[in-house]
Amino acid sequence: MEYLPGGHLHDFLLFLQNFEGNVSFENLVEKSIEIVECVIFLHSHGIVHGDLNPRNILMDEKHIRICDFALSNTTLGMKRYSDPLRKICPESDIYSLGLVLQELFGMKPVPPAPVFFGSRPVLSHTGWGLSSSSCPSSSSSLSSSFSSLSSLSSSLIEEVVGKCLEKDVALRVGGAELLERLMEVKKTLCPN
Repeated sequence: MEYLPGGHLHDFLLFLQNFEGNVSFENLVEKSIEIVECVIFLHSHGIVHGDLNPRNILMDEKHIRICDFALSNTTLGMKRYSDPLRKICPESDIYSLGLVLQELFGMKPVPPAPVFFGSRPVLSHTGWGLSSSSCPSSSSSLSSSFSSLSSLSSSLIEEVVGKCLEKDVALRVGGAELLERLMEVKKTLCPN
């Protein structure tokens, strides 16, 4: 496996959340587009990742890579990012991707890194992921740090995330449509 100096998306998200990193909305849209392109590539080769979460999305200065396929085509992924229907299908990865996008765009807080005791993770004092308040919701709105965005860009992102998190798999957005919608958002930011 190659070394990627940018680390994983979870570290990047914690930096944004805790230090209000100076990253443009356009940069976040570009990262989300590249993540979606990776997922589309996997699905086009018959692979359902099954554990898509920010720790399995690696970054360097230019590109995104998805790793950790140990659970691909199983339902054993990280519970916080798992489709509640627990089906092994491309739509389950789209659901997980919707949760990742919620965090990327500041619509949900990023969970803290787990504390380890020996080789077993120990829940932090926040009990992240156990309370009903941490359950995903498509009604979240964009981070206040993006308040200067056009309402069109904001509503498009919120709509895209909502389509990823549809409970009914038949109503959930597909990878190609998700990519198309994100490209629309990018065009609203840079019309040329």
